[in-house]
Amino acid sequence: MADLAELGLVEVRDGLRAKAFSAAEIAEACLAAVDAAGGLNAFITGTGEKTRAMAAAADRRLAAGEAGPLEGVP
Repeated sequence: MADLAELGLVEVRDGLRAKAFSAAEIAEACLAAVDAAGGLNAFITGTGEKTRAMAAAADRRLAAGEAGPLEGVP
C-alpha cells in the first residue's frame, strides 16, 4: 500500500469504511508528513495531541456505525 499520507480523499474514505486502516493510522501518517516538512515553515502551530484525540473519536464513531460521510479523513 502507498504511504497513507499520500492517499487521496476518496481512497482514505473508502479505506476507512473497509477497515483497511484506522483514522488513527491516517492521522499518524499525516503528522509524520507535517514533521518531515518542518523546514518549509508551512505550519504555525502543531496540534498532534488534538489530532490524535479527534482520530480516536472518529474511530469510535466508525466502529459504532455512526460515521459521517468524511469521518476520519484528515
